[in-house]
Amino acid sequence: SGGGNDACAQADAVLTPGACDLVEWTSCAAGQGCYFNPADQSTGCDTHGCKGLLEACDPMGHECSVATIDGVPRPLRCDGFDKKCYPTCNVKTGKPGCPKGMVCFQLTSGTVTWPEGAGICAPN
Repeated sequence: SGGGNDACAQADAVLTPGACDLVEWTSCAAGQGCYFNPADQSTGCDTHGCKGLLEACDPMGHECSVATIDGVPRPLRCDGFDKKCYPTCNVKTGKPGCPKGMVCFQLTSGTVTWPEGAGICAPN
């Protein structure tokens, strides 16, 4: 049968409503990430996938996991432009910083700017 990583298969994203940290993923259970719903501008926790840093991903899914960068576990989010998993960052505080060669970009969904300075580290 076909190859593929079935462990990464994910059901449709269903957020458990509740405020959570879009950058650090705090207040979400182990194995979950914090995601943003632009329709009603709410945040919520959902099971994250298992794709690693710079792996190809579907921006509409929650396929990216957590990667250890400079010794620190960092949540990864799928970039809508080049469809790869990149670390999260905060454009307002600059913390956590981005790996060398990357810049923190503010996340948006259409015309909706994500709250709390939620950003993604992507190549400059």
